[in-house]
Amino acid sequence: MDLNSTLIAEANRLAHLEKLECKFLTGDAFSTEHSAHIFLSTGVIHHFRGEELVRFLRQHDRPGSQAFLHFDFQPWTLAPVGSWFFHNLRMRTRIARHDGVLSAARAHSARTLLEASRIAVPDFAAGIYDARVWGTPAPSVFHTMVGLRPELVPIVRGQLGRKAAQLSFLQ
Repeated sequence: MDLNSTLIAEANRLAHLEKLECKFLTGDAFSTEHSAHIFLSTGVIHHFRGEELVRFLRQHDRPGSQAFLHFDFQPWTLAPVGSWFFHNLRMRTRIARHDGVLSAARAHSARTLLEASRIAVPDFAAGIYDARVWGTPAPSVFHTMVGLRPELVPIVRGQLGRKAAQLSFLQ
């Protein structure tokens, strides 16, 4: 689901070509019309600042929701290069490509994301996944903010196996 009808039309076209049994919808994933159990986003969360970030995260705490995962840029020295590369590969318009540089400048630190989640969704365990390259001290270009209902944490850790070490929950 996305608010951008052009992206949805393209996703449905590609799904049809690939003979995938799925459907993409234009709309607001947080609307009462479209209830969800898991919320996912890629390259979205850096657009929300301060109280807007808290408001965005607060929308995840609804009956039936179980988890959220927000894949986004991580602030560090090489993030602008990774962001520029990503936007040049994925975006068709100049303004969207320009956003690549700005995206890295707006990237949230893990601490900022987790502090906002503690305020917005205190009934979720929030953590960061895949913040380092192959377990080294080098940061990844992207990291994933993960929010889970507490009873799901051991299940998810078990399913991740040895990759569970890449999921850190700040207490």
